[in-house]
Amino acid sequence: FVAERATSFQFKDSIYMDLSGIKLRATTRHCVERAQKHEVEIKVFDETYQGNISVFEEMYNASMLRKSAKEHWFYEPGFFQKVMTELNSSRSALILTTHYGIVESGCVLIFDKDVCYYHWAATFGEHRDLGTNHYQVWAVAQWAKERGCKILHLGGGLTSNDSLFMFKAGFS
Repeated sequence: FVAERATSFQFKDSIYMDLSGIKLRATTRHCVERAQKHEVEIKVFDETYQGNISVFEEMYNASMLRKSAKEHWFYEPGFFQKVMTELNSSRSALILTTHYGIVESGCVLIFDKDVCYYHWAATFGEHRDLGTNHYQVWAVAQWAKERGCKILHLGGGLTSNDSLFMFKAGFS
């Protein structure tokens, strides 16, 4: 006896950046330039993520609360620490983006030889006008390319035309 099981998958549109030739649309490029002018920087934490991952977790939870995210987007305390520990620095990195040394946004990356996944991202949202989030994605693309990755997978949005999807599309 073999029971048949109906399966259904919904694939969302995703944004991928080809890192061989990074091209930004004009508005995205303008945001990156504005962030650079205001001394926005990224800090990469691979082996040294300890102590900094709690800042990301706090920021991530605050972002999800601010967006009224569904329950499945909230993780148990220490989840990001576990991800970083299990994957270690050969497969994961924590990026924090700062404005004059103060953390504004961040992301946890998962990667292999060819693909870097911009998997979890968050922001405190204090300086939205400076282009910090645009700068973060652009800087991660540069970092991934330097590591030898060929593609940066940014994911999608909740729908194919929501603001998150359109933000990510500015990098493709």
